[in-house]
Amino acid sequence: MSLHLVVKTAVRDTLGPVLRSDGYKGSSPTWRKTNAAGDVAIVNFQNSSWNTSEKIACVINIAMAPEPWLRWWRERQGDRMMKTVGESLGLYRDRLHPSGSPPIADVWWRFEDEASAVDAVADMAVQWEASGRDVLDALLDRDVLFRHLDDGDLGHIKRRSGSYGIFFARARALLPMDQGPSEALERSLEQAREDLLQKHEAYADHFESWVRQQASAAAIFSRG
Repeated sequence: MSLHLVVKTAVRDTLGPVLRSDGYKGSSPTWRKTNAAGDVAIVNFQNSSWNTSEKIACVINIAMAPEPWLRWWRERQGDRMMKTVGESLGLYRDRLHPSGSPPIADVWWRFEDEASAVDAVADMAVQWEASGRDVLDALLDRDVLFRHLDDGDLGHIKRRSGSYGIFFARARALLPMDQGPSEALERSLEQAREDLLQKHEAYADHFESWVRQQASAAAIFSRG
């Protein structure tokens, strides 16, 4: 049996059942769980593009894409929007790493034979249960997601620069827009204007106009 087939089989027989028992649907390489609000938690098995028939490296990506964030992506992408929600569409994105990996380092599982491949996939399931499951389940609660935004922590995206500051402010405006117009919403939109590069003003105008339109529509719907 080829090493790639060993990995595929181990993922199907070991990691897949663990994810399904936690409410995720799908099969390798991507599983998803959706809450009542339409927010989507995503688990993705990623192979390295440098893999060979004899050496394989892989990692587990985790992500969470709230419905308003996906709605804005559809507004931006139109017909180019991917049909299914992939890990790259997450507002929150992070990775799981092998047991014993140094903090922050982007360490991948690596193996060269059947035994180490089976052990690696078993460790992926362990790391999911230890570090991934509770994170994504918590993020499906909007209050928890708001706290992550306030703390400047969206997984590997941290609020440490002006550009990411705009990113966080825009996310902070998108999530509550269905509650209708508000002073808090306007403050988030104003904050998103801070440190904005001139070449991005047209994008910002579109974003602000669309968010206000969504908020107004939500207010009309709630009154109706």
